[in-house]
Amino acid sequence: MVKPGITGLAQVKGFRGPAEDSYNIVTRFYYDSVYIQKMNFRLDINILLNTIFQVFTIIFFKRIIKKGKAKNINSDASKIAA
Repeated sequence: MVKPGITGLAQVKGFRGPAEDSYNIVTRFYYDSVYIQKMNFRLDINILLNTIFQVFTIIFFKRIIKKGKAKNINSDASKIAA
């Protein structure tokens, strides 16, 4: 009934990756059924914009985290050497 896509309502709500427990499976199914019931162009645009926002957020925070880890590694290395 619904063609698979790159993203979906469950992914935008934070349920992505392998399902680790039954709660994740049930919640993904719930969001898929909500999407099927409310399927319209506005919801598709909302999912698309949320996906773009999350991608840029992840890229931005990875840069911040990498900078922070590099500082922590250097400070820890000096403590170990002393």
